[in-house]
Amino acid sequence: MCPTAHFELVKMDPEASGKKVGPGRGHLTPVEVQAIADAIAGGASAASLAGTYGVSRQTIYNASKAAREGQLAPGSCAGCLPEKRRRAKRVSPEARQAVVELKRTYPTWGVDYLRANLAEAGHPVPSRATIYKVLREAGLSPRPAGDESKAYQRFEMARPGQLWQMDIQGKVYFPNIGWVYGFAILDDYSRFCVAYRYFTEETLSNGVLLLAGAIAMHGVPEALYTDNGSQFRSRGTRMNNFELYCSACNITMVAQTPYRPQGKGKVERFYQTVEKQFLAWARSQAATDPNYSTANLNSDLAAYLEGRYNVRVHGGTKETPAGRFNSAPLRHPDPVVDAAKYLERSFTRRVNKFGEVPYKGYKVQVDLPVRATVTVVETLESLRLEHGGRLVREVDKQLLSKDVPVKRQDGVRRNESSPRAPSEAMPEDLETVSPAPRHHNSHKADLEGFYHRRVNAGGNVKVNNLTFYCGQDRAGTYLLLKIVGNQLHIFDEQKQLIDRINLRAGRRY
Repeated sequence: MCPTAHFELVKMDPEASGKKVGPGRGHLTPVEVQAIADAIAGGASAASLAGTYGVSRQTIYNASKAAREGQLAPGSCAGCLPEKRRRAKRVSPEARQAVVELKRTYPTWGVDYLRANLAEAGHPVPSRATIYKVLREAGLSPRPAGDESKAYQRFEMARPGQLWQMDIQGKVYFPNIGWVYGFAILDDYSRFCVAYRYFTEETLSNGVLLLAGAIAMHGVPEALYTDNGSQFRSRGTRMNNFELYCSACNITMVAQTPYRPQGKGKVERFYQTVEKQFLAWARSQAATDPNYSTANLNSDLAAYLEGRYNVRVHGGTKETPAGRFNSAPLRHPDPVVDAAKYLERSFTRRVNKFGEVPYKGYKVQVDLPVRATVTVVETLESLRLEHGGRLVREVDKQLLSKDVPVKRQDGVRRNESSPRAPSEAMPEDLETVSPAPRHHNSHKADLEGFYHRRVNAGGNVKVNNLTFYCGQDRAGTYLLLKIVGNQLHIFDEQKQLIDRINLRAGRRY
C-alpha cells in the first residue's frame, strides 16, 4: 500500500497532482489508484468511477488490479499501473540487407522512396523509423546533425492551371550520351509535372516545343512563371518566338525577381526529387547500356513521372499531384495555335572564300559567289539556306558534324542534285564527263583517308608536320596523298597512283 494514500474517494486536482489529463489519458496518482481500489471493493461501479476521474473503464479495472496484486511502488507514480509491455520491433536480416544495399546503390534515395521500392521488390516493408535506425547503424544516415534551414514565406495558387512554373535544369551528364538539358513545367497548385524532357541543346525552340506539347495534352494555363533567361525573355523591345507563342495562346508571362531563386522554389525542389530518385537510376542504366540514347532517357523519364511522381502523395499538399491537378479542368486552346512557325529562327551569314556558309561551328557548302548574303533559317530538324528569296539548300541537322569542315547533305555535287539553269545546260557530248573535283580544304584527311595538298613553288608538299619533295615540274598542281604503312602514296586528281615515298624521307617543319 502506498504510504501517502487516502482511503476516501477523492478526485485529485490535475494541476496539483502534476498529471496529464485529456482525451485518452489514463495517468493516475498512487492516491487515486488506492482510492479506486477501495471504491471497487465497496461496490462502486467502474462506469461511475471512469466518469469521476475522466478515464476509461479499462483504466479503472487496471488500477483495481494493480492495487490487489500489490504492484504499487511507494512514492512512485510509475508504479501505479503495470507497465505496458512494448512489442519488440525486429527486422529480418533479409529486409535489413535489402535496405542497406538499395541505399548504397542509390545514395540519394529518401526513406519513402526506399520503402516503395522494397514493396515493389516483394520485401517486407519496415516502418520509416526502423529504416532510419538501420541506416544509422550502417553509417548511411541521410540526416545530418544540426541542419536547420532558413524559413521562407510559402505561397500557393488557388486552383490548377492558374500558374505554371517553367525552368531549365541545366547541364546534366550521362555516360554514352553526353551533356543534356532538362526542360520542365510544373503546376504551382498541385505540383503536377505537366511536361518534362531532355534536349541536347539549350535553345528557345525546345521551350516552345515543350510548352506546345503540354498545352495540347492538358490545356492552356492562365500564367507562366519563368526566369529571365534568353530562352524565355528577349533582351530588347522586340519579343522573341517564345514570348510571341505565349501571347498567341493568351498566356500571361510572369518574370522572376532577379537574384531571388526562392520564387521558383517548387520547381527547384522538384529537380532535387528527380535527381535523387530518377537520375541516380538512369545514370546507372546509361553506364551499363552502350545503346542508351536520349530517346530512351525521355521514355524512362515519362514512365517515372506517370508511375511514380505524379501518383504518390506529396509531402507538402498531402495529396497526389495527379489527383489535385485533375480536380478542375483547364481551358482549351481557342483557336489552336500552330507552334511550328514559332520553332524557326533566322540569321544572316555570308559565303566565305571556300564556298561555305558558317553557322554554329558548322560549314555548309553552297554554290554561291563569295561574300553573297545568305539567310539561315533554323528549324527543329533542319537548316534552310535562302538567297534572294529562293531556297538554296536544306540540310538535316542530324547529318551535320563539326569534325569535317565542309558539309553535304547527301554527298552529291550540284550538277547531280539540283537542276541547272538553261544557260548552264551541258552539251550532250559532255554529259558523261565527270565534274572537276572540289578539293578538301583541311589539314585533316577526308573520309577516304586522302590528304588534299597543292605542290608549292619548290616542289614540296606538307603532311603531318613532314615535308616531302615531289618535283618542281608538279608545282601548282593538286595531289592526293595517302599514308599506307611506312610509305606515302601520291595520287593525281583522278586518284591514279603516280609515286611512292618512304616516310623517313620527309623532313620535319
